Amino acid sequence: MRRCVFLLALLACGDTRESKPADAHAKFVGAMDAAEAESNSILQDLKNKRGQESVVRRLDLVRRNLQSAEAVRIRKDPAEHEEMSRYFATFYAKLDQMRQADWTGEDGPRLWDKLQFQCSVCHGRFRE
Repeated sequence: MRRCVFLLALLACGDTRESKPADAHAKFVGAMDAAEAESNSILQDLKNKRGQESVVRRLDLVRRNLQSAEAVRIRKDPAEHEEMSRYFATFYAKLDQMRQADWTGEDGPRLWDKLQFQCSVCHGRFRE
């Protein structure tokens, strides 16, 4: 009888174990989508000649969004989580280099292509 009461109570409350991974995945995807939107906006800023400051501001926003995504632990396997963290660390180092680069003139689109390549390295490994 106790078991039935417990099971009924559990069913009435809902099993939150099922929703947590979905919530984490949604948070991760949302942060990654925001980072991608900022990255794409860099190309628009280059086309509209908005200048170095605009690009650097967007690079900082890309980094913040990626840090938000990284903070969400979506990989259960510790080895996969550690591998993903290494990819993030490598990307942050590249962002730091790109932040110091001159995005004005003809180099801007080339740097944007490099940024997209850095994104694709991780996406190629982890995107499901």
